[in-house]
Amino acid sequence: MSLLINGMDMPSSCQSCKLKRFAGNRVLSGCKPEALYECPFCDGLFALKNKRQPTCKFKQLPTPHGRLIDADRLIAVLKSAIPYEQRTSTVLCMIKNIENAPTVVEAED
Repeated sequence: MSLLINGMDMPSSCQSCKLKRFAGNRVLSGCKPEALYECPFCDGLFALKNKRQPTCKFKQLPTPHGRLIDADRLIAVLKSAIPYEQRTSTVLCMIKNIENAPTVVEAED
């Protein structure tokens, strides 16, 4: 399942992420302690960096964008509402345009 957080900008790094939480310290070969953080959406622990972790699952929606709808469901409704024999070229063109529209958010299983 996906999570959409309205009004939150995409963090440019783990350091600027508002969802990170402190997870403890580690000491590397007698040096000063290094703080470790974790994120509920990323895998594992990490030290703060000025970049996002390779495992970061955050994706930014393109802006501006219109309404996000379930296009597959809309196509199914159109096809079930209009019998095959009654589908005009306009209806077929409309279905084809919906099928070929750019995907903003990938479908989930």
